[in-house]
Amino acid sequence: MKNNSQLTLQEMMDRGPQWLDQYLRKFELGELALNNCLIGILDGAASQAYRLSSIEWAGIAIRAAELMAENETDREFALQRAMRIRASFISKMGSRHGDVVLDKETIIGWFKSEAKPPIQVARECSERWKDQSLPLDRRLPLEQLRELRSLRHRIRVLQTLAECGELPDVPMLREWLEICDLLP
Repeated sequence: MKNNSQLTLQEMMDRGPQWLDQYLRKFELGELALNNCLIGILDGAASQAYRLSSIEWAGIAIRAAELMAENETDREFALQRAMRIRASFISKMGSRHGDVVLDKETIIGWFKSEAKPPIQVARECSERWKDQSLPLDRRLPLEQLRELRSLRHRIRVLQTLAECGELPDVPMLREWLEICDLLP
């Protein structure tokens, strides 16, 4: 019989969400070192979650993403992925306070803590990016451009909540929604 480190991703998925729950718990408890299998679990579980409209699979995908986020190089990608899954399921099922998948406050808290640069700076940078008088390579430093694109992806998660009526009517959040299409 194969040990867990010898299983293929498909074999892991075939064992189901309950098995994956126990497997992820080993990472969470520090019994297993974080590794590349988490991206496969994230992708496979997210696929199952969307295909089956399964909140159980969505929870597995989110936990895998949050574990991946512990690695600084995967942090932004993993957190955005987890929040997109949450927003998608909230738009289908509504928000439920305290639920790992369906709590909209998790998304709003993430956005507020990650909303960088400040909105005025983002507006100014967006204007500079659109300034046709500057050569493309002088409009914005690459790092700023990446930051603005990442910000746009985060705002799109908020837009999903707004479209289904789950985004609180908070002026700061409305301002970010208004600027989204201005970002590069």
